[in-house]
Parts: sequence; structure tokens; C-alpha cells
Amino acid sequence: MSSYDIINNHASSSLTPPSLFVCRSDVAYIAEQLGPALAEKKEAVMAQFVKADTAGAGSISYEKFQEAFAAADMELNDQVLITLLRRFDLNRDGHVAYNELMMIAK
Repeated sequence: MSSYDIINNHASSSLTPPSLFVCRSDVAYIAEQLGPALAEKKEAVMAQFVKADTAGAGSISYEKFQEAFAAADMELNDQVLITLLRRFDLNRDGHVAYNELMMIAK
């Protein structure tokens, strides 16, 4: 699976072998694939996260998380977004701790 499959939602799930779905749910694999792209757009992504975090809490809702990536020209597929939410929702309130997430940027 290429980083294109992680970052872009255009890959058809009906054409993807079931074994590749495991990769999309493996946070270490996602970090490995997403890290370089996230590092390249780190400033733009972080700016979108901060803009979305109107409370200044250091975390944003799943919807704002998805919108922030899209606004930074990074369309991640739903399975990747959900996996990231599960890993970086530190207090299990449905919000992503974006500063922790940004640590995967290589």
C-alpha cells in the first residue's frame, strides 16, 4: 500500500485486498506512511488545528480534525482518520490531541 492510499480517499475499497485494511487500522503503519507528508505540510496542518481549536484546549473534535486536514490539502480516508482519533483521543472524549499527533511528522 502506498502513502497515496493512506492520504487520498480515491483508492477504491472494493479493489483493496482485505489484508490491506489491517494496515489502515495499524497506527504504527499509518504513522510511517503519514509522517513524511505531515512533516511536509506541518505548518499548514498545525495552523488549521489551532484555528479549529477555538477553546484553546489542545484538542479538536473528529469533524474539525477531518476539516483541518482537508483545509491543509490532506484528504485522509475515513478508516485512517478513525484510527488516528482512537490513538490520539487521550481522554476518550471524542477529541484529538493534535500536539501529540504532530509528533509523528518526520
